[in-house]
Amino acid sequence: MYKIDLHTHSIESPDGSIKIEDYEKFISKKKVDYIAITDHNSISYALKAKKILGDHIIVGEEIMTIDGEIIGLFLSEKIKPGFTLDETVDLIKKQGGLVYVPHPLETVRKGIGYDNLNKIKINVDIVECFNGRSFSMFASQKLIKWTRENQKAYASSSDSHGKINYGRTFTIVDKTPNRNNLVELLNQSKHINRPASAISRFYPSLNRRRKVVSRNA
Repeated sequence: MYKIDLHTHSIESPDGSIKIEDYEKFISKKKVDYIAITDHNSISYALKAKKILGDHIIVGEEIMTIDGEIIGLFLSEKIKPGFTLDETVDLIKKQGGLVYVPHPLETVRKGIGYDNLNKIKINVDIVECFNGRSFSMFASQKLIKWTRENQKAYASSSDSHGKINYGRTFTIVDKTPNRNNLVELLNQSKHINRPASAISRFYPSLNRRRKVVSRNA
């Protein structure tokens, strides 16, 4: 059995603070076995981490579109922000990547919303039904219903922006995940969803402030 987390943010994200040595500890301590680094509009740190930690790292990117955020998994090239949702999904697919929809119903965190989720459903591979920093279980249940009705895979991911109390939300699969089998594995997966700690929820704002202070020092 393998623990996977498909949504995390390294120090490359303006609001992230996880370093390669942190990812290495997550893996060595079995908090997770495979982890996607999905920085905002960048894959540079994910590529760097993958060179060091190998296939334990999935290269991803959380891309800001005109319509909200979408994640591409198993990417080899950065996708620029600012395109429409449809255009961005096409760019993910052209790389052979998987389309992962993070926190779609949380508009405060720039989710794409229910209507857009329906518009792109033919190209959706995975929906994030459980987000470690979410306050709403109602949204999770609504999204699970949607995935079942539309025969889509879903995942539980941490959306972690820092290392403290990491390892509370993840998905368990029974084989080593890769680009070709991940969707199928998620259809037979188990989900661990424990509420995030207070600091985990506020890491993004804390990290932004620290980086502003550091730049101005």
